[in-house]
Amino acid sequence: MDKYTLIIIAVIVIAMALIVYLIIKLKNNKAEIVSNVQSDKETEDAYIEDCIAQYGQPEDIIMTSSIVSTAPSKPVLVYPNFLLINGLNIEKKAITDVTFNNSANPYVNNDYQIVILTSLPDHAEINITIGNDLEMARKTAEEIRASLVS
Repeated sequence: MDKYTLIIIAVIVIAMALIVYLIIKLKNNKAEIVSNVQSDKETEDAYIEDCIAQYGQPEDIIMTSSIVSTAPSKPVLVYPNFLLINGLNIEKKAITDVTFNNSANPYVNNDYQIVILTSLPDHAEINITIGNDLEMARKTAEEIRASLVS
């Protein structure tokens, strides 16, 4: 073999080792959904009871339904290392941003929602419908952000 062939083989071997290293590192750092809450209950109270039965007592419960909401949403339950959001167990370290927006068009009433961005490929964006209550949307987003710090 000549000199250039050996260099090409060395570069290929180094590239393969780097790819394997990056795959292993991504697998170790990847936050995953631990499990989904199995609840067919419609009311907030029944949903909370199912979550407590499955995961134990939460540190906090953040209510997300306003009186004027067009589509009631489930409360967010805060645990030490994860949040239960719409029945999904999302690790705190997987949440990259929490904000709110108005998803309505100019011809209908305001429709605010909480937008939670995660590093999870299957759940990159999670939306929680609030309704037309701007103050409730702002307050809920702040409470979720604060729960990530604790």
